[in-house]
Amino acid sequence: MQVNLFIRDFRMKNKAKKIIGCMVFLCLIAIVFMKITYLFSGSGREREAILGIKEEGPLDMVYVGASAAYTSWQPLKAWNDCGFTSYTYATGGLPAVSVEHYIKEVLKTKTPELFVVDARTFLLWDDNAYVKIRYGSDSMDYSLNRFSLVKDFFDYRTIAEGDDRLSYYLQIVKYHSNYKAVLSNEDNWKLINNKEVSKYKGWTFMEYHCPLELPKGFATKESKPLKKENLRILNDLLSYCREKELEVLFVVYPYAISIEEQKQYNTLQKIVEDAGFDFLNTNFSYEEMNLNFQTDFNDRNHLNCFGAEKYTNFLEKYLVENYTLPDHRGDGEYNSWDELYLQFKDDEAETKKNVQEMIDNKERGEKAAGLLPTVTDPIQWAALANNNNFTALISTVGQWKADDIEFCTILDQFGIEESDDRYILRVISGYNDELLDLKSYESIKETCEIGKAETVHGESSVEITSGLTGSLSVDDIKYVFDADGIYVGIYNNNTSQMIDLVRIICQNKGMEIVHLGV
Repeated sequence: MQVNLFIRDFRMKNKAKKIIGCMVFLCLIAIVFMKITYLFSGSGREREAILGIKEEGPLDMVYVGASAAYTSWQPLKAWNDCGFTSYTYATGGLPAVSVEHYIKEVLKTKTPELFVVDARTFLLWDDNAYVKIRYGSDSMDYSLNRFSLVKDFFDYRTIAEGDDRLSYYLQIVKYHSNYKAVLSNEDNWKLINNKEVSKYKGWTFMEYHCPLELPKGFATKESKPLKKENLRILNDLLSYCREKELEVLFVVYPYAISIEEQKQYNTLQKIVEDAGFDFLNTNFSYEEMNLNFQTDFNDRNHLNCFGAEKYTNFLEKYLVENYTLPDHRGDGEYNSWDELYLQFKDDEAETKKNVQEMIDNKERGEKAAGLLPTVTDPIQWAALANNNNFTALISTVGQWKADDIEFCTILDQFGIEESDDRYILRVISGYNDELLDLKSYESIKETCEIGKAETVHGESSVEITSGLTGSLSVDDIKYVFDADGIYVGIYNNNTSQMIDLVRIICQNKGMEIVHLGV
């Protein structure tokens, strides 16, 4: 009997050891798998923002939103001015469904007094936001919240053709084939433990400039319904925030707002306030912010460094006046914030310098734009037109040669080399510089986009033909040429408009320029 008990006990212990050994093995496999997944998840601003918050100490406020959040709110400036700690927990193109999950992710490690939520995300909807959801989900630690984020995202969408839903839950499925680039990138190896520090607390400098018109006439009391998906997502978020007794302020940041958007904000504001939460539309405070639409924007949806400073000034004052946020200045535990602020100021000064140069350059461009249609000297005109505020669209008609020094000089102004028996089609812009040399009397068409020089007002489609006849088409406007010569259209990148069109003729007596009008 005792022998049988001993044998049974031995077998049970042996079985237990095997089970424990198997569990340990599976845990090791899981750990290795997660580390490999984190290694293959890439690096960059979005991942830094998601991971960085875990490495922070106590935070008094967290700003959740899309790219306009991390280009508008400056946590280190608010620290220096007011003494409360904050973090911009934001990723580009944030789908509305992500907001609740971002808040849940924050609450795993932080207990902020206040959440500020980017309200505009509840106006926007992108059926193809598959890349944008990855900015957050690919960066998070594996958890139920992460899996829930992906599930909720797909509950509102039909998966795009060619996208494998499994790869959103297990991103290694998508990225494993890119192993050569991943393994050779030092930045990826640094993130193998899914840990990162955000130097500027989620903030990102925008080093661009786009002059805009001051929005007018958008103030209205009319309402317009939200998209049904966003309405459901919003109500779910409000229910969660009430359940958790969170203090939440919904904010609309300043941008080139339209009256149709304001109608939706009226709907959004009523829903938010009826649920017991605060709502602030800063587009009604341009004057108080001293916001200048000619100098303070990166594009119609984002502030640059000048605008962000003004917005942060305004919002930090509003927060201090309306919420109870502590002032930690002078507390030795927060010395690192003082040190980071000094580095922030140095980088901000350099960014402001660069953006101011862009502003000054655009002002020179606008002066040049006014002069171009009046200049008749070909060399002076070409020198004025060869400006990075403009895009030069060039078509040639007929068979031409460089017969004199003036002709060569004007070609040099646009980077066109002397050519015998060939036609040259060239599109010159900030980011798009194509040169095609073609045999005589051939006619081709090249389609591209212009107006991208500094993420300006928009992008236009252009088509150019050269040969026995030529043409320039910008969006829906087409110019056709049949007389010999070089035709140059000048497109203003800052206003997305053609501002001059000329025919350059080479005659025995020299160069002649004829303005054709636009």
